[in-house]
Amino acid sequence: MAKVSLAADPGLRARFDASVLNAGSVACAICSVQTTGGSWIICPRRLLNFTDGQVSSSQSNLLKTVMSAAGIPSGAQVAVWKEITVNQKQGPRKFQYRFDYVVREKMLNGNFGPPNIIEVMTCSTSGGNKGKGTDIATAFRKALLSDQGDKIMSPNVNIRQVWSRMAGQMIVKSQAANAWGGRAIWVVQDLLADYISANTGLDLEDFATTEPSEVNIVSSNGTHGDAGKLYAGPISGNDFGGRSFSDLLKASFVPTFDAIEAKSRLEANPNGEFVAP
Repeated sequence: MAKVSLAADPGLRARFDASVLNAGSVACAICSVQTTGGSWIICPRRLLNFTDGQVSSSQSNLLKTVMSAAGIPSGAQVAVWKEITVNQKQGPRKFQYRFDYVVREKMLNGNFGPPNIIEVMTCSTSGGNKGKGTDIATAFRKALLSDQGDKIMSPNVNIRQVWSRMAGQMIVKSQAANAWGGRAIWVVQDLLADYISANTGLDLEDFATTEPSEVNIVSSNGTHGDAGKLYAGPISGNDFGGRSFSDLLKASFVPTFDAIEAKSRLEANPNGEFVAP
């Protein structure tokens, strides 16, 4: 879905060198989408990316915060495994998860320290509308060929979908990392962190800290040199006055029934009434 064919498009072909042209297509290099709510990062590598054991200078401060939360000291040698899938069974029970990165400190004796799971969670987009030209591939093509300053329409961002996927994995992956003696670190954009605080029972500002815990989130605005901000706390329990990261599964507040009751009166269907058995 995110690839553009170059074969029948002379305008696009002129933008790429021979090595790309020989492939016949190119992946859309779109890292963020601008909305009325801000600039949403949609490419995880735009937020934090390990390449050949290095990160870009723009992400070095963020990496320091992540490594500190993982308990890895500055200057330590680190081994990184990408996109690790664990698929195990115990009788009818299953553990099927994929980890963005598994990071371990390389010790002086040649052994490795405990595994730390690093998850980079950015926003995703809807498929867009090909007929209206708001799909990623069309937006990418228009952006390359248009004059600078032209407004290019893109797909919408699926914020709620991303939060739901994150909520379904955060507790489990943190539980696994803790059991292995390490930690799980979630790297998210600050806009997503704000969305979580506004739309769930978890107010991240209650967990702002410099000390890691059972669940760890590092929020970054994605700008050059940003070090991010750590939020950490227990999975569940009575710490922090009963607050925990399980509150992620709760509503931010429960509205009164008045609005629903008024709506039900307006839309009442007399023929739909029934007597309870």
